[in-house]
Amino acid sequence: MNRKMRFVFIGLAVGAAAVAGCSRFQPSRPQANAGQVKAAVSTTSAEEASQPAPPPAAPPAAPPAEPPAAPPALPPATPPPMATVPESNRWEHNPELDNVRQLIQDGKMAEARSMLTKLILPAPEGPVREEMRKMLDAINKELFFSKTPSPDSVIVEIQPGDTLSGIAKKQGRDEYFTQVIMLVNGISDARRIRAGRKLKIPQGTFSAVAQKEAHRLIVLLNGNYIKEYPVTMGAPESPTPEGKFVLDMGKAKNPDWTSPDSQVYKFGDPKNILGTRWMPFNDTEGHHGLGIHGTTDPESIGKDVSNGCIRMRNEDVEEIFGMLAPGGTVEIQK
Repeated sequence: MNRKMRFVFIGLAVGAAAVAGCSRFQPSRPQANAGQVKAAVSTTSAEEASQPAPPPAAPPAAPPAEPPAAPPALPPATPPPMATVPESNRWEHNPELDNVRQLIQDGKMAEARSMLTKLILPAPEGPVREEMRKMLDAINKELFFSKTPSPDSVIVEIQPGDTLSGIAKKQGRDEYFTQVIMLVNGISDARRIRAGRKLKIPQGTFSAVAQKEAHRLIVLLNGNYIKEYPVTMGAPESPTPEGKFVLDMGKAKNPDWTSPDSQVYKFGDPKNILGTRWMPFNDTEGHHGLGIHGTTDPESIGKDVSNGCIRMRNEDVEEIFGMLAPGGTVEIQK
């Protein structure tokens, strides 16, 4: 067979094989007879027997243990809102209080009082304010309520024939200022004074700040705290107005009272609610007949039950009666 014929023959054979491989229907295989099957099984069994036995299968590995479930994460802690922080906490660490304590320790009482006055007027209720009040009371026991000279006072020597009311007049004060002179100098009887004695006379302007919610009235001298007193404020139907008021000329001891329905009750009448002192305010637009007075009902102090006036215990209003002169101011705050 020449070379060309050999290639033709190989090509025909490959084509026939390709056609057989792509056909959808394969010819069925002839069935083996029973002897062939038995021989095949015997041969297989003999071959299997001649093979070494496979090693025993290892037991199935246990599935890896799952790590314990982590506890649910807690939400991050959030600080309380500022509104829940007590206002007094922010005052406890006020560095100015440390400065005040140092001033007191150094004996600089006037400077300490001035600084404390600025701190206490807006201070909220609480132990810090109470500490400031006690410091101020201790300072004023030396600076105001004593014969010790102080920056807001002068020393006057009593001359023969002098009276306390005459000394007050020389100082440009009204007759009631004699009570202040007596209070400061520890005089119990104005008639028992002697020439040559030296008196301490407070100088400057007295005023007051009344704080409605706290039910207190604070007396100031030249803007510095002197003393505070508990008071009664107006009832809800007749509230004490806020604002700055000027004291009128009509201050009086043992006053009569004209009620809102124009009834007049003399001093001593059980229906007279003014107590032992009356210090009226100048009338303003919308506000008439208001002022500071004593009371025949001391149990009402600290409450909101008045007709709009500021009520005080009789002993307290008598103490400030000589301090707050006509023309002085009373600022009423919330």
